[in-house]
Amino acid sequence: MWVFAVAAGVGFWQGRGGWWVGATSVGVSYLGLLVHTAVVAPIPFERMGDILGALMGGMPGVVVHAATVMVGLLIGLTGGGLGASVRFAFGGQSQ
Repeated sequence: MWVFAVAAGVGFWQGRGGWWVGATSVGVSYLGLLVHTAVVAPIPFERMGDILGALMGGMPGVVVHAATVMVGLLIGLTGGGLGASVRFAFGGQSQ
């Protein structure tokens, strides 16, 4: 996934605390995509959340969208942490 690579790069250049920068950057990107979709196509956006929520055991659609952002945060957290670890492993200084 391309976001994982971006978050890893951010974590690499940030050094210490790269996991935080990666999680924030990818989470905000996912949130921006959700907000854009909600503004451009609000009715299909709401229906998609309702359908996916029903498929996942009757969860509200808002929970499905929040879970999407949480997945983005976890991808960024993992990528940023990986990038910071690679920097440390290859002798880079942590700030």
